[in-house]
Amino acid sequence: MKNPNKENMNEVIGIKLIELESVGCVIDPDTLEIYPLFENGALDFGNAVALYDVSTDWLNALSEGDKNLLVDYGLYEFLN
Repeated sequence: MKNPNKENMNEVIGIKLIELESVGCVIDPDTLEIYPLFENGALDFGNAVALYDVSTDWLNALSEGDKNLLVDYGLYEFLN
């Protein structure tokens, strides 16, 4: 197998995730799926929740900083 180089790096497909520390999750802004984080930082892909399906308790646990992140990415509107 060849080593990746700059020339073919644009072929790599990745997921852009936003960490929400106050609730121990990350969100995929393209799919609006929220994934819990294990203590070791690994993603729990088996327990995804759609942003528009989060509980009131989850919303109340969001820090102001994390709310601002959602606003900055245009995602907070999906919570209203």
